[in-house]
Amino acid sequence: MKVLMCPPTFFKVQWEINPFMDKNNQPDPLKARLEWLMLIETYLQLGVEVKILRPRPNLHDMVYTANAGWGRKSVFILSKFRHKERRDEIKFYEEWFKTNGFKAIKMPNRQDEPPYFEGQGDLITTNKEYLFGWGIRSSFAAGKYISENLLLGRKIISLQLINKNFYHLDTCFFSWKPLDFIMYYPQAFNSESLKKIKALDLDKIEVTREEAMNLVCNSVYYETTAIISGAGERLLEQFQGRKFMLFRVKSIEDLPLVFKEYRKISKKTPKIIVLPKPTELLKAGGSYRCCSLFLD
Repeated sequence: MKVLMCPPTFFKVQWEINPFMDKNNQPDPLKARLEWLMLIETYLQLGVEVKILRPRPNLHDMVYTANAGWGRKSVFILSKFRHKERRDEIKFYEEWFKTNGFKAIKMPNRQDEPPYFEGQGDLITTNKEYLFGWGIRSSFAAGKYISENLLLGRKIISLQLINKNFYHLDTCFFSWKPLDFIMYYPQAFNSESLKKIKALDLDKIEVTREEAMNLVCNSVYYETTAIISGAGERLLEQFQGRKFMLFRVKSIEDLPLVFKEYRKISKKTPKIIVLPKPTELLKAGGSYRCCSLFLD
């Protein structure tokens, strides 16, 4: 697996475009970098190949690379950000994709129904479906465009987001594809979308508001290992009840010892690397999945 990440060199809260953002509550630059490095080191320990995008001054949200676009094989659909504050990022994402052998497709310009699209933040896969979140950042028209113009091989299920705290699908919905497992926060969705989620033939956990506000659903996985943060004891007990093996990490210094124990366990055993809550990254409304753009 390959993942694109961008250092939080210029990361700060310069604007307020989601409820987590408060210009009076600035992230600590050193702590934010340590949180970001902890994720990179976890990926490297798992064997994930990490690609680095050069950060740019004044583009403070580029650390959240998941919003750059969404890809399938060697094709990436570039995001079309709803907020002007993030739109200047796109030219640098497009440049990176083209330089690294990807075909970059732009969303069409339409005045009647602009197809806003915010990448992997709003398009999530399961083994049978694509799930598309719309209503706050991405627009319904974007899901329709993707469905009509890409040969995805499976249907797209549209899910309407109605809670401004959960403005992207990946802030309130986590899919662990190899295990047919999902976590989600029910109050992020309208009633019709909630029925669609409950109808999915998947193992499901509903998270609490406190867990959701920690962005526990903004987690990632690599094969049969998930990387999760923001989970309290209630949720960890549910993981253990499903026979997921937990490896708790307190700081980046713990990782070598944690992975020494991790490697003793069969690759087939579902495992969860439990990382500390990234308090600084959360100040701008993102966690570990937001910082990860998956390239394959």
